[in-house]
Amino acid sequence: MRFYSEKKYIIYRKNGKLKHFIFPTCHSHFYFARDNSIDYHNEVIETGLLVESKPIIVECKDKRHLLRHSESLLYSDKTIKAREAESRYLYKSKVYSLPIGD
Repeated sequence: MRFYSEKKYIIYRKNGKLKHFIFPTCHSHFYFARDNSIDYHNEVIETGLLVESKPIIVECKDKRHLLRHSESLLYSDKTIKAREAESRYLYKSKVYSLPIGD
């Protein structure tokens, strides 16, 4: 049995400089940004996962950056199912459908 190391990351722009945060997967991107005084909707450029030190982009708001890293957008079936399970856990829903975007 093989265990994968997985972390989440946020890239944001503050005062004209790009900054990075890497944090455990137990935190949500939105809540982690909010708790660290980062405006998620205006300052965050990219959110993603680091699986075995390889980035997988979840959301990218900068189109130039997205085009350079388009190969990092590929999700495996396991990743998609894991994200769905995480979202269901966050919204405490076992039966109801997920909100749009999750």
